[in-house]
Amino acid sequence: MIWLKNVSKRYVGDEFDVLALNHINLEIQAGEFVAITGASGSGKSTLLNLIGCMDSASEGELYIDSLPLHQANTGKLDQIRKQYISFVFQHFALLPEFTVYENVEIPLLARSYQRKERRERIREALKRLGIEKYEKKFPDQLSGGQQQRVAIARALVADSPIILADEPTGAIDTKNTEQLMEFLSEINKNGKTVIVVTHSDFVADYAKRVIQLNDGLIIRDSGKEEKSHEKNNQ
Repeated sequence: MIWLKNVSKRYVGDEFDVLALNHINLEIQAGEFVAITGASGSGKSTLLNLIGCMDSASEGELYIDSLPLHQANTGKLDQIRKQYISFVFQHFALLPEFTVYENVEIPLLARSYQRKERRERIREALKRLGIEKYEKKFPDQLSGGQQQRVAIARALVADSPIILADEPTGAIDTKNTEQLMEFLSEINKNGKTVIVVTHSDFVADYAKRVIQLNDGLIIRDSGKEEKSHEKNNQ
């Protein structure tokens, strides 16, 4: 479970003071498929970065499986991220000097998997996504849709319980967007928690719960609305 209690995030500099998140309270259960929506600057990516241990809250409490992220130093956050989190980014974040195989291998090297198991996991993930024939190619030799599949394979291969996707369809066309969302839906059906930041209603429709942010506040949570509706009908 992911739990945020009165979480705020403020960015302060010499010429700016921005409250990106304003006392957020949120629970996400294991196995949920959640879309986080809102206009640019609403706090979507900030929220995802906090959940993904890429940043720290300015105040409040944040837990993953009872582990207090708000009390963790950078080293501990890195350990938690390796154990629990895999990312899918809008612009793929593939290393251009690495082959497809080597890009997918990165999270396994970080987790110290043995070579044989790395090879088995990588080839299984590439086959699952239909890109096994590209394993020796470099990112610039692939289409946008193929690169996004490599990014998904990299997220899958470590078998993390939580998949975080930040605008994952922003750099691909409609056909590849639909294929990507089908992959994420399949991952979710297999028990993974999937959290997608998006501005697309089409993408959000794949989620079972939609959280909308505005000016660092949650202004809509479809999951809560549905539970409230069910309770009132009992």
